[in-house]
Amino acid sequence: MTQQPAKLKKHRFYKRMTRGEKIFQVFNYIILTLLALVTFFPFYVVIMKSFAPPEDFLGNAVIWWPSRFMADYYGFVLGKGSEFMQSLKNTLYFVFVGTSINMFSTFIAAFVLAQKRLPFRNQITFVMVFTMFFGGGMIPSYLVSKAYGLLDSMLGLCIMGLLSTTYVLYLRNFFMTIPAELLESAQVDGCPDYKLLFKIILPLSLPSLATFTLFYAVGQWNMFTGAVIYLSDPKKLPLQVYIHRMVSAMTITGDAEELRNLYESGYQPPADALKATAIVCSTVPIVCVYPFLQKYFVKGMMMGSLKG
Repeated sequence: MTQQPAKLKKHRFYKRMTRGEKIFQVFNYIILTLLALVTFFPFYVVIMKSFAPPEDFLGNAVIWWPSRFMADYYGFVLGKGSEFMQSLKNTLYFVFVGTSINMFSTFIAAFVLAQKRLPFRNQITFVMVFTMFFGGGMIPSYLVSKAYGLLDSMLGLCIMGLLSTTYVLYLRNFFMTIPAELLESAQVDGCPDYKLLFKIILPLSLPSLATFTLFYAVGQWNMFTGAVIYLSDPKKLPLQVYIHRMVSAMTITGDAEELRNLYESGYQPPADALKATAIVCSTVPIVCVYPFLQKYFVKGMMMGSLKG
């Protein structure tokens, strides 16, 4: 047997870059680096403000680096009596319950629309696509929600945003690319539709489901307009509404014991520091999710982008 060479020959498509290509690559790296810095700079300033002592806020619009780091503001914002924690609990409810409802509805709707034996399948798809371009408006939606008793209900707000037509169509197109022979062989062996759905189609569509789950979760985390319109109880408002009201009212309610400790230590917490701390606490959790699901983005979207 002939041994494999130590170094494989380069593929013919792997040619050396020309001078123009090298210049183009350098230009791309420079532009992308500048865009990344510009994007990250506001968040960097907010992070520095959340750790800066009160004296750093005297006449300083931008704090590049605190004179000394202190984490006392986080104890105040994340304390037991904090409105931030109540709104965070509400947001977590929307993320877990709302996203679960969204994904279940999207998965079932896409599977049903992908069945060629479904009566009036094209007509149903047309109606769903029609809603992507034309909607009833805010007032009719409010009246319908009121008629069905969904106002001022966290579960009702999750039901009102049941699914995204775009995600349903993406997932439907992916289901239609699954070989029919695979599904027919399972049906011949006596596999019912619900087992076909959860035993065969579900494992094959995990990349797409992971992508759409993240999109739904981010949408639930950033919920604002729907909560302002349909929720009237302040104890049910999500995090983004709380952040907006905090920034607009220039006030923040936190743990009274932590606030007393700050005053006893000689600190009068600046409003900007407390706002920055609340913004950091509301941003970091959802940012931490991206690295774990980022690898599914391109694969998940491409799997459903083919026309079925």
